[in-house]
Amino acid sequence: MKAVWSKTARTEKNRTLAFVYDYCDEPKEVSLKICASNVFRLFLNGVLFGYGPRRSAHGYSNRNEYSLTLSRGDRVVAEVAGYCVNSYYLVNELPFFACEISAEGKVLADAGQFRCFVLNDRVRKVQRFSFQRPFAEAYRMDHDRMSFYCGEDLFEETETCEVDANIEKECDLPYPVFRHSGCKKIEAGSVVQAKEFWLYRDRSIYEIGDDLLGYKYDELEEKISDEASAFCYLSDEKDKPILQERYRLYDFGRVITGFVSCKVEVKEKCDLYFLFDEILWHEVFENSQMARFFRKDCLPLIFFRMGTCNVIKYTLAPRKYNLLSFEPYNMRYLKVICTGGAAEVSDPEIVHYENPDIFRTKFVCEDKDLQKIFEASQHTLSQNSVDVLTDCPCRERAGWLCDSFFSARVERLFTGENRVEENFLDALLKAPALPQLPQGMFPMCYPADHYNGMYIPNWAMWFVIELEDYVKRTGNEPFARQCREKIENLLRFFEKYENSDGLLENLESWICVEHSKAAEFVQDVSYPTNMLYSKMLRSVYALYGDKRCLQRSEEVAQKVREQSYNGTFFEDNRIRVNNVLKQTGNITETCQYYAFFTGVATKEAYPELYERMLHSFGPNRDLLKVYPNVYPSNAFIGNYLRLLYFYGQGEKLQVFKECKDYFLYMANRTMTLWEHDKAHASCDHAFASYPAIFIVNCLTGFVKADAKKRAVYFEKPVLKKNCSLRLPIDGQSYVEIEISDGKMTRKVPDGYQIVDL
Repeated sequence: MKAVWSKTARTEKNRTLAFVYDYCDEPKEVSLKICASNVFRLFLNGVLFGYGPRRSAHGYSNRNEYSLTLSRGDRVVAEVAGYCVNSYYLVNELPFFACEISAEGKVLADAGQFRCFVLNDRVRKVQRFSFQRPFAEAYRMDHDRMSFYCGEDLFEETETCEVDANIEKECDLPYPVFRHSGCKKIEAGSVVQAKEFWLYRDRSIYEIGDDLLGYKYDELEEKISDEASAFCYLSDEKDKPILQERYRLYDFGRVITGFVSCKVEVKEKCDLYFLFDEILWHEVFENSQMARFFRKDCLPLIFFRMGTCNVIKYTLAPRKYNLLSFEPYNMRYLKVICTGGAAEVSDPEIVHYENPDIFRTKFVCEDKDLQKIFEASQHTLSQNSVDVLTDCPCRERAGWLCDSFFSARVERLFTGENRVEENFLDALLKAPALPQLPQGMFPMCYPADHYNGMYIPNWAMWFVIELEDYVKRTGNEPFARQCREKIENLLRFFEKYENSDGLLENLESWICVEHSKAAEFVQDVSYPTNMLYSKMLRSVYALYGDKRCLQRSEEVAQKVREQSYNGTFFEDNRIRVNNVLKQTGNITETCQYYAFFTGVATKEAYPELYERMLHSFGPNRDLLKVYPNVYPSNAFIGNYLRLLYFYGQGEKLQVFKECKDYFLYMANRTMTLWEHDKAHASCDHAFASYPAIFIVNCLTGFVKADAKKRAVYFEKPVLKKNCSLRLPIDGQSYVEIEISDGKMTRKVPDGYQIVDL
């Protein structure tokens, strides 16, 4: 396809163009194909029907394709934002727009035949949304864009020229369904300027430079978070239809990811702010530094709780508007604030942006707590699997390794396939050698640009471990063969850090074991890291039959046993002093789970430690009384390693009980599952969707479906509860399970057999 952009300002940061095609022929069924960078959205006569990109590696674009019916007078508008900055969310590349509209095999229009307009109502020089994502949104509007989408040329037209574009790729991913969710008002009141306030300024504002691109503070035309920080709220019962120096707080009922939509009639020029978050952060009143800045008689929506500028600002002239945020965000709570003028604001909506295939699985259970955790798992993964397996849908939208090992398995359960994981792994395979990273190292998250050179060597190990798991799930051995050269380069990278004992020592950059005290015990020799290294080497053997890697795996495991195990627990690290490795005595719960999960420790070889970990640790341990010298785990990834390991050992009743202890309070609060075991970061993290696998197996015994062998595998369920389950096992077929009064009926597609293990 031909690619175009404006003849000027291709390298300008945060520039948005609109490409317009006005159809002037008889009604036709057409196909619209598009590749664009960085972010685009598509409208037909003002109705949103497409959004992208479906991300891939540097230099590649996955093609979106839509079927439309066009009639004379219809207008297609493609808005494309060229951010031209690095992020964890999008690769930094020059923007372009490539498109074709065709019917009956004939091209009706290509990108060069679209007229181009500069959307100058979006303020360019604004702060980044977060350290990980590009710009926040601020607008100065005199016109409603809906009028533009429906035929009025409201913006300055500019000439385009043909430009270089990415390599175009086929893409087999589901398209989001842009359904709407409403909300209810839970609070209202007046807004004044606070005399003193907590001013939110983070690294996305003060670290702008060569490593983090954007606009420096002195360049900003709008200081959105400064303004939002200074609001003081006085709740009352005087909710009026017109907002004037007032606010309303809304609740969507659960965390949802999508685009904020709102109808507004401005009576007097005003500033309208949308502030949002996943939770009401009552924990702020327990923060000794921040508590005094927030009134206890107002519900605490803290827009910067997770290091983001969760604010959209509109400066609006008098008229009616149909507002729709350009980027997707996630929220349960939304606060609408009007200052400096007056406006009548309708109740907002969220236009969902999620993977609809996740909801092909249907589950109903008499245990409503289990039902809630299962639905929270679905909502969590649907919002984190639109194009790549992301960590969270708001702060980062980043495709992180390690996270993806867990979420890919849940994608398989919910959809019967691994199309999103395949796109993610394919991007990593196609990723060029990034100049900021050492030779052989994988980026820690991707597609992304890490100009500061940060990487996580542990996450590169997880790529290999996930690849082995992926091949087992999908049978896609050719893809593994394509990855071999990259994996061999990775092995050479690690060999440089092996000490005389054959263990990795003094790895550089970010040695990530877990988000807990374990993060402090990673130098000089990190034993959880070496445990993972042993497992990675064994995965290389499983993938390619490299017996040397199998031997090295056991050698590493044996050295870890000799050095790390102190007779009671595995210690986390040793430090080199005068050329001798000295014990530190640092012990974490997480290190024990690494030992068992990676196979360095087994139930048979360490029976006392096994029993100790099973019965004395977990979600209900009294940290002051039970092994107070052993630091507790966090959700990511210690608690999950615990559940995975003991589940694999047949301790399913224990795992089932702990699922409620670990996850029910999360589901009750947000109907999603969280990054940490506390509400101080993302409350919607993809890996956290894993409990659905435990619930399905414990109740129904379902293990897996193998489309190639035409078989569905079951174990004996460990729980007896009335439930029904409908699971996809490929693109079209389903397994149906019904349990009533202790009797199970199982229905599999024609040609499949049931295999009881």
